[in-house]
Amino acid sequence: MEASQWLPSVRALADGEEAYLRALEAAAPFDPVAYAQALDLHRLMPWVEPAVLCDAGRARLPAALVEAVAAGADTRQRRHDDLVRETLEVEDAYARAGIPCRHLKGLYFGRRFFGNPRRRHQRDVDVLVRERDRDGALEALERIGYVREAGEIKEGVVRWGMQRGYAQVDVHWNLRRRARRRVDGEDLLADPVSFELGGRTLATLPDDATLTFLLLSLCGDLRRGACRARHLVDLHLVLRGLGPGFDPEAFLARRKRQALAMPCLNVLAVFLSLWGAAQEFPALAAAVLRRRRHVQIRGVDDALGLLTRPGGGEESRRWFRRAYPYNRIDTWARRLTIDLPYHAMRLLPSQRFRLDEGIS
Repeated sequence: MEASQWLPSVRALADGEEAYLRALEAAAPFDPVAYAQALDLHRLMPWVEPAVLCDAGRARLPAALVEAVAAGADTRQRRHDDLVRETLEVEDAYARAGIPCRHLKGLYFGRRFFGNPRRRHQRDVDVLVRERDRDGALEALERIGYVREAGEIKEGVVRWGMQRGYAQVDVHWNLRRRARRRVDGEDLLADPVSFELGGRTLATLPDDATLTFLLLSLCGDLRRGACRARHLVDLHLVLRGLGPGFDPEAFLARRKRQALAMPCLNVLAVFLSLWGAAQEFPALAAAVLRRRRHVQIRGVDDALGLLTRPGGGEESRRWFRRAYPYNRIDTWARRLTIDLPYHAMRLLPSQRFRLDEGIS
């Protein structure tokens, strides 16, 4: 099923169930089975479930779509309950070991930005600890039955996976591998934000670090062809949740001091191109357009290719190398072999970045 047939409804759901139902009705006729498959591929079933299974959804949507969403509802509820237990179990294991941690994304996003933790898909538990606490954090999980993933923790690695049956925990000690040289791990654990889960109070990152981590994660996912529409829903709702106090110019200026402006800028350009959100976030759109010479897509078609290209491929990796230059030698090599011919080509008006209305 073409993305232009299902993305608008996913985006519209941020404005409420009625907006979602109207968007689907406007797309009629569509294949409800193919639509459900797209939702499943992009891990969006929890996001649409309340709208599809409400009385209005059952009355106005194709029965095949309602049945497909309803079929997995109990499984999703059980998995959510398991994730809450696993998260609290990790919190308790670290409390016993005297290791401060911050819970990332997942249930926190669901609680604060989605309005209900059940509405955001989550596969595993992500936590952040200090780098000096890394070994103790892994050992604390081993004491409650988790096993380390195979391999050796080498220099530069910033996360390690732990597994116990179906349960998985990703232990992080910095944001992303490439960011580790520019981001102070101590700063990440400063000024924690609290949220409630299962009657308990947990801690997560401050908003600035939360948005940075999300953008860097999306940049890596786009390179690997692993980005899903649910990640763009995350970004949309996080930007909304930050409210009118969010200053994109100041945010990008802080990322520039960390040499992280390029990846953050380019992911924001992909989001604005696909989501048609420039009118909702005019200051953000203006900040991106002021830096358009650093944007490595031309518009919605390029952004859609990054989202839907199976397995990433060389085009996605080439975009990543331009969007996230690594060090001075790599930067100069990229400028001579990629950027010079690329930017010469982009002098043509048809090759310059523009903000379209997004998928419609």
